[in-house]
Parts: sequence; structure tokens; C-alpha cells
Amino acid sequence: MRHIPHRAWTMGVVFVDWEPYCFSIEDADRLAVGLDKVPGVTAIPAGDYQMEITYSPRFGRLLPVVQNVPDFNGVRWHVGNTAADTEGCILVGRKAAMGRVIESRLAFVPLYRMMRRTKDPILLSVRRAYDAPTLDRLKLEWTHPERQVT
Repeated sequence: MRHIPHRAWTMGVVFVDWEPYCFSIEDADRLAVGLDKVPGVTAIPAGDYQMEITYSPRFGRLLPVVQNVPDFNGVRWHVGNTAADTEGCILVGRKAAMGRVIESRLAFVPLYRMMRRTKDPILLSVRRAYDAPTLDRLKLEWTHPERQVT
């Protein structure tokens, strides 16, 4: 569930079996306000996706990948702390501060093990919990950076 949008990143909470599990950070959710995707700095669209574990040539290991994301390829879950550590991927952490997740490896490793052990399909449901004034503020910041609201 995406909770805190910013012009440079999006923070959220990852739920496992309807229970809060950890925090997440992704690139900016530009699509939420109707702006175009910018490669490497735009979060995936809200929606429902399947995931699987596949080999990542970039990381040189098996990692979860989100399947069939419109206009995106290779969206993975991996360790990192800020949106600068991702190009559209989803990063997780046990703790969070504004614009970053903390203790990423401590959140990722057990989550990855859960994904590896399950016999069921791995489903990802990306949802937004933003209100209209927040979206209006974001759109203003992206389209008129000189009028930034803090």
C-alpha cells in the first residue's frame, strides 16, 4: 500500500497475508497524477501482478520479479535504501525514515525465503492510499517545480 508520495520517491507498507510486514520505497508515482513514465524514475502502475523468482543478470542471483507490468521490464524486489538504489524496482526495509528504508537486508531475506518456499502463486497488489489534495500538490510540484510546496 503506497502511503507517502513525493516527487522523487514513493513510500509504502508491504502486507503479507493482510498483515503489515515491512516498509517499501519505490521511484516516484508519476502515473498517479497522469504524467508520463520517465524510464528509471517512475514507479509501476497500481494494479495486480504475479511474481516469480528468476535469475537476474544485473544482480547475478535469483530475485523476485514482477510479471506483466505494462511498459516496464525487469521490475525486481531487492535490497536498497533510497529511490537512488532503484530504477523502477521495489525496495523493502524493517524501518523507514522520510525518503528511505532502513535495515533493508533484514526485511528482504525473510520475505525472499517466504516467496521461495510457497507453492502458491506469488501475488502482488499495488494500491494507493493518497487523497486528492496530495495528488494535486504532487502534480503541481512536477509540472511547476518553481512553485514547490514543502
